[in-house]
Amino acid sequence: MIHDAPKYLTLEQNPKMPLTIDDVEYFSLKDLVEMVGISRQTLWRWRKQGRVPLGRRFRQRQLVFTEAELNEVSRIANMLEPVKPPDPTTDQRALREQPSTRRREG
Repeated sequence: MIHDAPKYLTLEQNPKMPLTIDDVEYFSLKDLVEMVGISRQTLWRWRKQGRVPLGRRFRQRQLVFTEAELNEVSRIANMLEPVKPPDPTTDQRALREQPSTRRREG
Protein backbone atom coordinates (compact mmCIF):
# COMPACT_ATOMS: atom_id res chain seq x y z
CA MET A 1 0.00 0.00 0.00
CA ILE A 2 1.43 3.38 -1.01
CA HIS A 3 0.94 6.30 1.38
CA ASP A 4 1.05 9.91 0.34
CA ALA A 5 4.03 11.80 1.68
CA PRO A 6 3.11 14.09 4.57
CA LYS A 7 2.37 17.59 3.42
CA TYR A 8 4.22 20.52 4.92
CA LEU A 9 1.72 22.70 6.75
CA THR A 10 2.52 26.36 7.21
CA LEU A 11 1.84 28.26 10.41
CA GLU A 12 -1.12 29.87 8.67
CA GLN A 13 -2.69 26.42 8.29
CA ASN A 14 -1.80 25.33 11.84
CA PRO A 15 -2.79 28.23 14.09
CA LYS A 16 -1.12 28.41 17.50
CA MET A 17 1.26 25.61 16.60
CA PRO A 18 4.76 27.04 16.82
CA LEU A 19 7.31 26.30 14.14
CA THR A 20 10.54 24.85 15.55
CA ILE A 21 13.85 25.67 13.86
CA ASP A 22 17.14 24.71 15.54
CA ASP A 23 15.31 24.02 18.81
CA VAL A 24 13.76 27.52 18.85
CA GLU A 25 9.98 27.89 18.65
CA TYR A 26 8.52 30.64 16.45
CA PHE A 27 4.93 31.91 16.37
CA SER A 28 3.20 33.38 13.33
CA LEU A 29 2.04 36.97 13.19
CA LYS A 30 -1.56 35.71 13.19
CA ASP A 31 -0.96 33.67 16.33
CA LEU A 32 0.81 36.54 18.05
CA VAL A 33 -1.98 39.08 17.51
CA GLU A 34 -4.62 36.56 18.60
CA MET A 35 -2.71 35.50 21.71
CA VAL A 36 -1.85 39.08 22.73
CA GLY A 37 -5.25 40.50 21.79
CA ILE A 38 -4.20 43.31 19.44
CA SER A 39 -4.89 44.04 15.79
CA ARG A 40 -2.42 43.52 12.96
CA GLN A 41 -2.51 47.27 12.34
CA THR A 42 -1.50 47.98 15.94
CA LEU A 43 1.40 45.53 15.69
CA TRP A 44 2.57 47.09 12.41
CA ARG A 45 2.38 50.60 13.92
CA TRP A 46 4.30 49.55 17.04
CA ARG A 47 6.97 47.83 14.91
CA LYS A 48 7.33 50.98 12.78
CA GLN A 49 7.65 53.10 15.96
CA GLY A 50 10.29 50.72 17.35
CA ARG A 51 8.19 49.86 20.42
CA VAL A 52 8.19 46.08 19.85
CA PRO A 53 10.52 43.52 18.25
CA LEU A 54 10.41 43.32 14.46
CA GLY A 55 10.27 39.52 14.31
CA ARG A 56 11.99 37.42 11.64
CA ARG A 57 11.22 36.36 8.08
CA PHE A 58 10.79 32.63 7.51
CA ARG A 59 11.65 31.55 3.96
CA GLN A 60 11.67 35.23 2.94
CA ARG A 61 7.91 35.41 3.33
CA GLN A 62 6.23 34.65 6.62
CA LEU A 63 6.79 36.86 9.65
CA VAL A 64 7.46 34.86 12.83
CA PHE A 65 8.30 35.73 16.44
CA THR A 66 10.14 33.89 19.19
CA GLU A 67 8.44 33.31 22.53
CA ALA A 68 10.58 36.08 24.06
CA GLU A 69 9.45 38.48 21.31
CA LEU A 70 5.84 37.43 21.81
CA ASN A 71 6.20 38.10 25.56
CA GLU A 72 7.67 41.56 24.87
CA VAL A 73 4.75 42.46 22.60
CA SER A 74 2.36 41.22 25.30
CA ARG A 75 4.14 43.34 27.92
CA ILE A 76 3.79 46.46 25.77
CA ALA A 77 0.14 45.66 24.98
CA ASN A 78 -0.72 45.34 28.67
CA MET A 79 1.40 48.23 29.94
CA LEU A 80 -0.26 50.64 32.34
CA GLU A 81 1.03 54.19 32.41
CA PRO A 82 -0.04 56.95 34.77
CA VAL A 83 -2.17 59.68 33.25
CA LYS A 84 -0.63 63.11 33.47
CA PRO A 85 -2.90 66.10 34.06
CA PRO A 86 -3.11 68.37 31.03
CA ASP A 87 -0.79 71.35 30.91
CA PRO A 88 -3.10 74.39 30.65
CA THR A 89 -0.43 76.36 28.77
CA THR A 90 -0.22 73.82 25.94
CA ASP A 91 -3.56 71.95 26.05
CA GLN A 92 -5.62 73.40 23.18
CA ARG A 93 -8.93 72.38 24.75
CA ALA A 94 -8.07 74.16 28.00
CA LEU A 95 -7.02 77.26 26.05
CA ARG A 96 -10.34 77.35 24.15
CA GLU A 97 -12.36 77.01 27.38
CA GLN A 98 -10.65 79.93 29.14
CA PRO A 99 -12.64 83.17 29.17
CA SER A 100 -11.44 85.68 26.64
CA THR A 101 -9.41 88.57 28.02
CA ARG A 102 -9.86 90.71 24.91
CA ARG A 103 -12.20 93.67 25.10
CA ARG A 104 -15.03 93.82 22.66
CA GLU A 105 -15.38 96.93 20.61
CA GLY A 106 -18.87 98.11 20.49
